[in-house]
Amino acid sequence: MEKRDRQRKKTRVSVRFGVDQPNRMGLVTDVSARGLFITTNSVLPRGSAVRVQMPVPGADPVILDGKVTRSRRVAAQLVMITKGGMGVRLENAPPGWRASQALPED
Repeated sequence: MEKRDRQRKKTRVSVRFGVDQPNRMGLVTDVSARGLFITTNSVLPRGSAVRVQMPVPGADPVILDGKVTRSRRVAAQLVMITKGGMGVRLENAPPGWRASQALPED
């Protein structure tokens, strides 16, 4: 059963993220109007504040602030079998960001 209450869009976008500064690398593999999933080996703990620098086609990158809602670490020997990463719930996404990702407004 699907627990998510928002439509998600599959994507593959390289991003930078971190607690205070976006100094870690990851790959956004799906996105919704309220959140995103970052595939990465540099997983932050659940509940952590996170800042994501995401490219926007034809514009400067946008900084998104959020909170880690789920976190999954994967052992190095399993990265070819399953993905590790974290779900991020966005807080105060700037105007126009949803449209830049072809997402519906809330």
